[in-house]
Amino acid sequence: MLGINRYLIIVGAGLFILIVSSLIVALTAKVSTLEEGTPERSVQLFLENLKNDQFSEAHSFLTQGKQKTCDAVHFLREFSDYGDSDLQDANISWIKPNQEIAQATIVNLEISRIEPSPFGSSENSYQESFTLIFEDNMWKIAEFNFPMNCFKEALN
Repeated sequence: MLGINRYLIIVGAGLFILIVSSLIVALTAKVSTLEEGTPERSVQLFLENLKNDQFSEAHSFLTQGKQKTCDAVHFLREFSDYGDSDLQDANISWIKPNQEIAQATIVNLEISRIEPSPFGSSENSYQESFTLIFEDNMWKIAEFNFPMNCFKEALN
């Protein structure tokens, strides 16, 4: 009986240490800043602005043509809850290499989230692609897979 109690105490202490250390790592982990002036950095800033509800700043990363097609009001309507639902606590990994076609670059990334559930946790991940062009001395987003209904509405 004494051996079982000692075993349970050791296992419990080990689990406690593991949980505390993983919480510390999760809370203190910083996303690395990508190199300024690269297409990846533009996508990173775009996503950070969406995540932080800075929609006018995120909108400025669209090409001039896309900004006209989807003005700031429509853009806000499209993404007002996107940052809260899909980007909070998400882990974004960059899939290399980028594809360069003509005067555009395609940046691919994977967004994954660990979602708790009553029966444990599950990881949900999906891939996104961004096509960027160099406009006004910076990389701007010309196309992406996000659900942008305002682009479709403007075509009708």
